[in-house]
Amino acid sequence: MLSLLKSFFTGIIFLILFNIAQADAAPSIAIISDLIATQNPNGINLKFKLNNHVDYQGFLLSNPSRFVIDIKNTQLNTSLDQPSMHHTHLRSIHSAYNKNNLRLVFEFKEATKIKITQLKSTNERQHELLLEFIKKSSNILASNADKKLEADLEDAIAKNTVKKQNSRDIIVAIDPGHGGYDPGAIGQGGTEEKYVVLAIARELEALINNEPGFHAVLTRRGDYFLPLRKRLAIARHYKADMLIAVHADAYMNNEARGASVYSLSNRGATSEAAHWLAEKENHSELLDGAKLIDDHSLLRSVLLNLQQTATIGASLQLGSCILNYLGHCTKLHHNRMEQAAFVVLKSPDISSLLVETGFISNKEEEKLLKKQTYQHQLAEAITEGIKDYYHLKPPGGTFLSALMGRESNTNLF
Repeated sequence: MLSLLKSFFTGIIFLILFNIAQADAAPSIAIISDLIATQNPNGINLKFKLNNHVDYQGFLLSNPSRFVIDIKNTQLNTSLDQPSMHHTHLRSIHSAYNKNNLRLVFEFKEATKIKITQLKSTNERQHELLLEFIKKSSNILASNADKKLEADLEDAIAKNTVKKQNSRDIIVAIDPGHGGYDPGAIGQGGTEEKYVVLAIARELEALINNEPGFHAVLTRRGDYFLPLRKRLAIARHYKADMLIAVHADAYMNNEARGASVYSLSNRGATSEAAHWLAEKENHSELLDGAKLIDDHSLLRSVLLNLQQTATIGASLQLGSCILNYLGHCTKLHHNRMEQAAFVVLKSPDISSLLVETGFISNKEEEKLLKKQTYQHQLAEAITEGIKDYYHLKPPGGTFLSALMGRESNTNLF
């Protein structure tokens, strides 16, 4: 008995010592506890406060001007939205995680030079990472170190250009509602929805096609009618990653106003699952050509439900990004995502959204929706939302995925 107890306690001690050794071997996580932004005539400086030294690597991108920095074994524990950054040449900051590694993406309004300095204070537990963003239009003379860093970053741009040649764009299918003998909603001033949404869709197409790593296609390019299922077929033909239907709402209450974003409801998903399962020719298309043994209908149903659930989840996240930007340029009718059984949203494997750009039945919004400047603002908001989502969660095999250095987004928040 004594021998057994001795062996037991020996095992316990071994496990404790093993766990301590493992903890010592594991890399410590650095915490970014604060961000201090300082403006100057030539740009902006961002000072990140950390509790530990960090390893990092960065690269610069153009069109638009962006800087990407990967900081190893680091967690962000502060807000990136600092009032002192507003009204600078820094347009936006995005963050994402790949395991414990933090990625920050800075987008600028103009070409920018970058200088990075890691500082250590007298207190070993206080470290700083200083990012200096200098507008290329400024008259500051670059030091030799600055010139070397800029050369390294330009080399990264060249390498990423090669990457793009070996990877595909994210395909965005844009579906202007109605058309031809179907005018859609008609405003009090006689404005027809089909013309307004086609104009917005063209603005959206131009903006998306101006973004590296994205390519937009329209389901209709003129004033003609397309059945709803035909619109889905066109999106599938182009192997779209997402479909966005553009509409302008109407309601019996002429005071109703504001934009909304819809994704597919669970009820719509259920009815669509039955449709797909009934269409035998869709099986291989849905499952990427996989051949199921004995053509098992139950397995098909399970796989379809899993895929559809994932697609609706992705659509909700994507729609929330767009809704956030729409709220900056127009009034929102619904402050959060709505779900409905619109046929045009029913592709089980394509993230699909319907954007109601406003109420054409409201006299004030009808006037706005006819203006090219307002149409452009709406298209810009939608584009920014799409960029936000896909910069954080790029599909595998795309230019953005290669650019971000990952082929999977499973570790992203």
